[in-house]
Amino acid sequence: MSQRTRAAGFSLLEVMVAIAILALSMGVIMEIEGHAIVKTNDAKAYTVATLLARGKILDVQQELEEDGYGDFMKVLDGDFEEEGFPDFRWAARVRKVEIPIPGSMPGEAGGRTAEGSGGMALGSLTPMLQSFSKVFEDAVREIEVQVLWSEGPYEQHVSVVTHIVSRELLRGGLSGAGLPAGMPGGVGMPGAPSGGKGSPSPSPTPSPRGGGGGGMPPAGTLK
Repeated sequence: MSQRTRAAGFSLLEVMVAIAILALSMGVIMEIEGHAIVKTNDAKAYTVATLLARGKILDVQQELEEDGYGDFMKVLDGDFEEEGFPDFRWAARVRKVEIPIPGSMPGEAGGRTAEGSGGMALGSLTPMLQSFSKVFEDAVREIEVQVLWSEGPYEQHVSVVTHIVSRELLRGGLSGAGLPAGMPGGVGMPGAPSGGKGSPSPSPTPSPRGGGGGGMPPAGTLK
């Protein structure tokens, strides 16, 4: 009795299962690669935006030193087409820094003067503190620069904030108010480096995707 030998190979069902597993695996791999590309582009955009914001802060600071600080808030805007980044826009806001003077404590009648020996000492220092506050408010400015760009349906932005000090205004204000202006390290500021008009301290604060700015209004409202 003769026996038929079965040919070696895969059945149709085995081939279909293998193709289904391969298709699912390729889909997952492509999705992972797509997310990686998006994250890389986001990181590149945030890096460029942060560098542009830092450079624009220096431009605004130079403009303030040339034209004067002024007494009112300034709002500026523009784009980076000349720098080779036409997709990025910027908006800047310059304002005086308000320095509160401690002198009262919250009470039922809208506030009451601090009592006791501490209150008496604070009351005697209030005129000097008010003079210091006025001088520093005239000499210090806060610069906030916001760089904006679009990624698909989302509006992205990076905000950088710094504070600059005019040493000339600080020196003149302290001298005019009869306050000591020769403190170690600089003009009325212990440890401050000598030379220059400002002392910037930028701190970038990137925003989440599609989020609004915490310190400045959304694009198009700084007018």
